Amino acid sequence: MGHISPAAVTGLDLDMSSKPSFCEACAKVKPTHNPVPKEHDDTHTATVDEKVLSDVWEPSTPQSYDGKDYFISSTDDHSCRSCVEPMDYKSKSLLQYQSYEAWLKMQHGRNIRHLQTVHSGEYLRSFQYSPENPRNSMELNST
Repeated sequence: MGHISPAAVTGLDLDMSSKPSFCEACAKVKPTHNPVPKEHDDTHTATVDEKVLSDVWEPSTPQSYDGKDYFISSTDDHSCRSCVEPMDYKSKSLLQYQSYEAWLKMQHGRNIRHLQTVHSGEYLRSFQYSPENPRNSMELNST
């Protein structure tokens, strides 16, 4: 929020040559946070096919212009390229994932080896859990 702009004040004589004073109330309520790093310090995978991060967004408000409530995002960890697709129903998430996987294979000639999701329930029908992290990631069946 902050202080009001001098241009917004009408009907008062303001001394624009005065120095701003320290506002103790503002200093107490101002939110603090850690600085955002200038560079990403985490390493990415070596190839496009190694890891894809995916999430299904719950019903959004407002709906998309064509009446879609859900969205699925897929991000390649190597290139950081993201793809977001709208969906009518959450049950179409597997179909949308398969479409992304087919696109990746067409563009790069590779299959995805590791899928990392926030909640794996959207994809359970075709995947098996990874023993390293059963809640957040899954290894793709290669059969």
